[in-house]
Amino acid sequence: MTLTYPISIQTDDKVCANCAYFYQHYIRNSYDGKLYPCHWGHCGHPRVKDRLGTDTCKKFKEKS
Repeated sequence: MTLTYPISIQTDDKVCANCAYFYQHYIRNSYDGKLYPCHWGHCGHPRVKDRLGTDTCKKFKEKS
C-alpha cells in the first residue's frame, strides 16, 4: 500500500515516522532503479506491526 499524496510531518510531531522503533519501507523505481520512501513501514517494539508514518501509539520514543 503506497500513498500518492504528499504528507507533511514536522520533526517534533509524535508520530510513527519520528519514532526510534519505526523502520521505513522503500520501493524501487523500475525506470531509474532508485529507492523512494513509502508512507508506511513497520514498528519493531515489542513485536513487528505494520504502521503508517502518520500513526501514533503509546510506545513512542524520540529518535536520538
